[in-house]
Amino acid sequence: MTIFSRRAAGLAALFILAAGLASCGDSEADQRKAFITFLQARIIDKAGVHVPSLTDDEKSSLGSYYDHYLVVGDFNREMNKVLTGPYKIAQNRAPQSIQEMMERRADVKAMTESNVEGRDRCAQIAG
Repeated sequence: MTIFSRRAAGLAALFILAAGLASCGDSEADQRKAFITFLQARIIDKAGVHVPSLTDDEKSSLGSYYDHYLVVGDFNREMNKVLTGPYKIAQNRAPQSIQEMMERRADVKAMTESNVEGRDRCAQIAG
């Protein structure tokens, strides 16, 4: 075999291998598009703050972007844990007057302690 035919055969094999690898799996552009579509349809277009769970189809279509979404989900879960205390107490109607604060002294103390714990947890998460 001549040098020219060896190089041609090597280049042809390399080209076939590259074309085969390029056609395997989802491309990064398709995964990025699926992630953007998911964010727009399931998070941005909905009112309020929420981080929905992914279906198996969504997990597979997001590819490596699924790992990025897990970071968002973990952060949201931790923030929900931090904020459950103060908001739960506030939902039970916070005191509106000094007299009511004195009557509900235990609730005010619990709300204060919960706010301090929440602040400390937020600092821990952020740090």
